[in-house]
Amino acid sequence: MTSEVYRGASTFGDPILTVDSGEVYVGSSTLGSPILTIKGSEIYEGSWTLGSPKATVVGESVYEGAWTSGSPVATIDGNNVYEGSSTLGSPIATIVDGGRMTGAAAAVFLLLM
Repeated sequence: MTSEVYRGASTFGDPILTVDSGEVYVGSSTLGSPILTIKGSEIYEGSWTLGSPKATVVGESVYEGAWTSGSPVATIDGNNVYEGSSTLGSPIATIVDGGRMTGAAAAVFLLLM
């Protein structure tokens, strides 16, 4: 299943990310090398899953790195991704046909890379 992520609170304009079978690509295409790879509840940089993850997802919270202590860097609520541990304010990304791991990939791309 392929899903797209848009910057901000709407789906107008071109997608900033496309996620296909756990591989995350920049833009609206799956051409080229993935910038992130999703494996289980972890997100790794590039097209491999060796080394430390860039982020770990627990429930709807996205934590930086391999640890889940401290405050989350992002929170996923339905099709919206919010910065930090709250869903107040405007979302930083909107997901189309995705789930929490697609939202987590969007958070990693927008906040950590």
